[in-house]
Order: sequence, then C-alpha cells, then structure tokens
Amino acid sequence: MAKTRARRPAGRRSPATKRRPSQPSRGQRLGQGPRRALSPHKGDIQGVFLVLFAVLLALGIWLHNGGKVGVFLALLFRGLFGYGAYAVPLLVAGLGVALFRRSGASADDAVAGRVTIGLLAVLLGGLGLLHLATGAPPTSAAPAVLQDSGGLVGAATATPLARLLSTWGAATSFACLLFLGTLISTRTSVAAVGRGLAAAAGTVRSALTPPPRPASEAEPGKGAGDTPTGRPAAPIEEGEPAATARRRARKRSDDDTVEVTVGAEAAEGAAGEPEEAAATRPTPPPTPADQPGAGEAVQLAMTVQARAGGAYTTPPESLLRRGHARPVDARRLDETARVLENTLDQFEVDAHVARYTRGPTVTRYEVELGPAVKVARVIGLSHDIAYALASPDVRIIAPIPGKSAIGIEVPNRDRELVTLGDILG
Repeated sequence: MAKTRARRPAGRRSPATKRRPSQPSRGQRLGQGPRRALSPHKGDIQGVFLVLFAVLLALGIWLHNGGKVGVFLALLFRGLFGYGAYAVPLLVAGLGVALFRRSGASADDAVAGRVTIGLLAVLLGGLGLLHLATGAPPTSAAPAVLQDSGGLVGAATATPLARLLSTWGAATSFACLLFLGTLISTRTSVAAVGRGLAAAAGTVRSALTPPPRPASEAEPGKGAGDTPTGRPAAPIEEGEPAATARRRARKRSDDDTVEVTVGAEAAEGAAGEPEEAAATRPTPPPTPADQPGAGEAVQLAMTVQARAGGAYTTPPESLLRRGHARPVDARRLDETARVLENTLDQFEVDAHVARYTRGPTVTRYEVELGPAVKVARVIGLSHDIAYALASPDVRIIAPIPGKSAIGIEVPNRDRELVTLGDILG
C-alpha cells in the first residue's frame, strides 16, 4: 500500500529552515569591544588630539621651533591663510576645549559640528577682512605676497566677492560672517549681546555720574544738636528721671509745632491767600525715585512730622524701585525642552514637554508621560537630567497639582532681580 505524503504549501517553511539573523564574526566582536568601552570618552580623546595639534601649530607658526613638522605646518598654513595662520592654533584649541565639556557620544557629534561650523565661519570672515585690508592681491600673486595678506584661501574668497559686491560690500559681508560665526561657536544670541552691551553702558554711566549728596548732611546755619525747628535741644538735667526728660522734650516739641503753625498762618495772611484756597490747594507730587536722595528726603520729612505730633504715613509707592524685565530667549527655552525630551528618550521614557513657564529664577517644564510610565522612574532620573542640561540641580514636582503632568524646574542662566516695588506694585 502506497503511502501518501502531505504536501506543504509553497509559501510556508518549517521552523528548522527559517533564516537566522547573521551573527557578527569574531573579528567584528573584538573590534566592537574597545569601541564600546571608549565611547564615553569619545569627546575627551578628540579634544586631547586637537589640543596637541594646536600646540604643534603654535610651536611651528608662533615660535618657529617645532622641528621639521613645525616648519611644514608653518609653510602650509601661512600659504593657505597668510597672517590668519596665527589665529589657527587658537581656533583648534578652542574646538578641543569645547569637546572636553560634552557628555555622551550623541551630544559630542552635535556640539562638535556646531562649534566646527562656527569656527570655520570665523576663520573665513577674518581672512576675507584681512585680505581686503592688505590691498586684495589676486590668487595669481607671488606666494610671499599672499603670505603677507589673507593667503590663498583669503584671495579665493575675497577677490570674486569684491568684484561682485565692491570692496565695501564684501567687507560688510565678511564682518557679518565673522559675527555670525562667533555667535554659533559660543552659543550666544543677539539678544544676549544686546543685554551685555546695555549692562556695560550702565556700568560706565554709573562710574561717570558723581555720587549723590547725602540727605542727612547738616544745612548751613543749623547745629548738630538743633531740633528740626532750629531751636537747640533741651539738655537733660543731672539726676532727672528719664521719663520726666521725655515728657519735657515732648512738651517742647509741641510748643515748637505751635510756633511753626502760627508763623505759617501769618505768612498766608500777609500774602492775602484765604484759608479755603490753602485747604483746597493740591499737594505737590512726590519726588521720583530715580532722583538722588529723593527717598531719604521724603522719609526724613515724614519722620519730622511724626515727631512734631502728626500721624506717620507710609511712603508712596512711587519711591520703590522696580526691576527691569529681560526679554525671553524663546530659542534657548525650546532647545532646553528638546534636550530634556532627548534625555528621557535615551532612558526609554515615553514623555514629551507640553509647555513651559519662565520665572525670575527658574523655568518650569510641564512633561506629560505616556501610558504605563511610572512617575517614580522620572524622579529617579533627576541627576541624569541635571547632567544632560548642564545644570547644578533640577527640582521635580510629581505631579503638578491639578494637572496630569509632572514639572521639572531648571534654574535660569540669566536670573532677574525681584524688587519690593514689583511685589507691592
């Protein structure tokens, strides 16, 4: 009896015949081990080599004492960049130092690219300005002439741009490129530069302004022991109790107040001003707080009025200084939010930053978690989040009262001063 075999469908394969994923060879596994072990030190290794290269460049270009390698580097970079070669060691060293301050392999690549682009823009802008300032020799000039200007690179970039935009237009373009490269490499915004210039101008203005005259300085013709009415203070007799001396001084002050009031009424009668007009006369506006000695003068006048028997009133709010609110750099806050999301994503935490609120000293980022994500897991990453944001500390509010989100408070780099006028105003 013939046996019938069951025919398998053409599209199926037995489990034994499934293709297995390709496994790395032994050589590949041996190569991945050191690479994985050195991955946390990637930025440090690159930074050390760049600093070493900067030192060799400085020995050859600056000191002419770098051996055969230094002579070769000096000839090469002087031919390419001319006088700009003297700045190349500083730029290379700056890139190396920037890599020392990175954390993680992914951050190394992004920051290294940004700093490299910024420094290249600085180099090209400086070479263009240098080449235009030295007469703009063409690329066909002698090597000695190019070495005394912007080099071959400066001639190749400045000469066609000067023909296209004129010398002044090309110089303006290179100046803008130099400024933009500085902002990119130092991670600075134009608003931050404006705030720094305003602060420097305020410092110079305050240094050139003469100091205000103290309000407590004695007036001419008035002794140090005189009362506000000009009469000498009553001396305390020997053996007199302190309470009796205070009552006698209070009575004397009341008498002085009566004399001053009578003198004022006599002056008003001599001028011909009726009492109704004097009662309805508007009081003078308070002295502005920015005037030197204004607050001390008003406070002294109110204190004299209280000692003379009148009621003490608090100073007006116009005497309180108010803080100067700084413009919010939205790009920096958005970049911090992206770094925060990337950090949580690296630790396999499903979360995103919904919004943020900037205060005078800290900025709160509201983070919404995905389903089945434990809040305690985010709390345990507080030190890693602070390390990724280059912040001394972060504060996690889990959860925010009334919201299905957690708050991560990050200290601001530019903190604002909150004055009493801002609180009471």
